[in-house]
Amino acid sequence: VAFAARTRTNKAFLGPTETIVFDEVTVNNGNAYDPLTGIFTAPFNGVYHFSSTILSGFNATIETMFVLNGEEVGRMFSGAFLSRGSGSNSILLNLKERDEVTVNVFYGNGHYVHGGWSTFMGYLIS
Repeated sequence: VAFAARTRTNKAFLGPTETIVFDEVTVNNGNAYDPLTGIFTAPFNGVYHFSSTILSGFNATIETMFVLNGEEVGRMFSGAFLSRGSGSNSILLNLKERDEVTVNVFYGNGHYVHGGWSTFMGYLIS
């Protein structure tokens, strides 16, 4: 089980805790990632590794988070002054079958996600 996806286009004016949809899939072994909803659904119990990189808009910041079944489990910050800035994070999660993992806007701070540069990926370790 493995997937990798990125945002095809810019995402602007995202709402509080909105799921970021990474709609251009390059790998989806096991079809556990849904590019229409942005949701990864664990097909098996196990330890999974996830990572994400978010590129902010010009002269802007965005805070994002990994979410497991509706609960925040990790945060990222992206932004720069007079430029664009990227932020990344990785996380290991012990998942049960049907658990859901997404990358969401952190509460209320969702100005802009730069298309083509922002990614979300994950895979089953064991």
